[in-house]
Amino acid sequence: MTFNENYPKERDAAFIDFVKNDDDTKLKAFCKKYNVPMPKDGNTRKVAVYKAVRYCTDIPQDVKDMAFRKCLELGFIPFIINP
Repeated sequence: MTFNENYPKERDAAFIDFVKNDDDTKLKAFCKKYNVPMPKDGNTRKVAVYKAVRYCTDIPQDVKDMAFRKCLELGFIPFIINP
């Protein structure tokens, strides 16, 4: 995975678009650009993004709340829990 100063902004933009629009076009482009592996299963991908969004400091609270609700709707705990 490569990293530069644009990475966090591009990641957040892809996450926001995914949460708000349920469109993974930007997310796939981001993952391809930075060589980030992406789950093939749609629900796994959704839950991974929804949980990650909750911990991104520059994502607006309304988007975090939406991700929280969507994670619950899919039947998952919206937090990352250490065993």
